[in-house]
This record gives sequence, structure tokens and C-alpha cells, in this order.
Amino acid sequence: MTIKQIILPLLLIMATGAHAAPDIQEGSWEVVAQVYMPGLPIKIPPITYSQCITQKDLVPKKVQQRGDCKINNINISANTVSWEMVCNTEAGQLNGEGNVTYQKTSFAGSFKMAMPGPKGTMTMTTNMQGHYQGPCQ
Repeated sequence: MTIKQIILPLLLIMATGAHAAPDIQEGSWEVVAQVYMPGLPIKIPPITYSQCITQKDLVPKKVQQRGDCKINNINISANTVSWEMVCNTEAGQLNGEGNVTYQKTSFAGSFKMAMPGPKGTMTMTTNMQGHYQGPCQ
């Protein structure tokens, strides 16, 4: 075996591993979520909450969960995390998809959920901003 045959596979493994997880500061994050629904006559005030975000739990989710929800198909590409969510509620099944892009100590992203309404399917969009606050409690 030559040095080239040993080094090339190691370089490929290292390059693949370097992009496996977003560059984030793990810990407590403050998330500000602004919900928009077309046709709603009032503006919904922003919701602020804290969440412990780690490499094992990259999806901001407190605002989105209604009923029995499951997050599926988490995909990580560089610093962007995308996912799908399905919620079973009394009103029926809700389907959503979201994404956030991390920049070490901040993120920006959105989540869209489709839900049954009296005049057909309605879509709710949540825009999110997050900022690292410190270690998880």
C-alpha cells in the first residue's frame, strides 16, 4: 500500500465529517417566533421562548407543536437544518416543513404548516430568529 492510498481515503473521511453538523454554540437559545396567517385581520404578537439546542436536537420546536406531533426527515446541509413535521389533532392531520440556518451563535429560519380550514387548506408561516444565551440549565 502506498502513502497516497492511505492518505486519500483519510482526507475524504475528514472532509465528509467536517460537514456533518452545523457550526453552532450548543446551549440555551432565545427564540423569537413571528406567526403569519393570510386573511387574519389582526397581527399575532411575536412569541419568545428559550430552548436548549445541541447537535442532537437542532430543531426549534416549542411554537410549532400542537397535538401529537412527530418531526421527520431531518436533513443537514452545511449550516442549514430542514425538517418535516406531522401533527395529529382533533381538527385532523397537520403537515409542515421548516428550516433554519445557523451562524455559530444565531440562526434565522421559517416553518410553514398546512391545516384544514372552513374554506379549504390554510397555511401558517412562522419566521424565527434565535440567539445563543449561555449554557443549558
